[in-house]
Amino acid sequence: MDSIRSAAVSLCIALVATGIFSMLLPSGGWNRFAKFGVQLFLLLSLVSPFFSGDINWTMETGELLEEADSARTEMSALAEEQLLENFSENLEQSAREILENAGFSPLEIEARVHIADEQRIDISELNITLPEEEKSRGDQASGLIKEAFGVEPRLAFSGQTGGKNSGE
Repeated sequence: MDSIRSAAVSLCIALVATGIFSMLLPSGGWNRFAKFGVQLFLLLSLVSPFFSGDINWTMETGELLEEADSARTEMSALAEEQLLENFSENLEQSAREILENAGFSPLEIEARVHIADEQRIDISELNITLPEEEKSRGDQASGLIKEAFGVEPRLAFSGQTGGKNSGE
């Protein structure tokens, strides 16, 4: 920015000097040569900042690229976190619906998921808490979940009676 400011100041000084010299030019035979000299001075004054290297037309991209890369990494991590959170919530809701449609009353469902590679999300573990009175049907609940999601759930039984997930 300073180089542009200094180039502008130089240009203004050159314009003022050219104006003063134009007024002081003598009339007569040498007038054409003097006018040519003043115009050449003005033209060189206009062009010199570009050729002297005073004005840098390249942007300082190193710092900008680092900031952009940092922001991209941060956004990517945030998007991945939200994706896993949403997938986990949807998985828990689907498991709840499957169990409730089969007559179970799940007390709590907790799903843990991870990204296996760029194209796949895997279920790390699926923990389901059912009421103690549904313990005899635990194999049936486990089979329903395994059939639906392809993973064997960890079943736990609690003395509480059936109800909705406490996190809702």
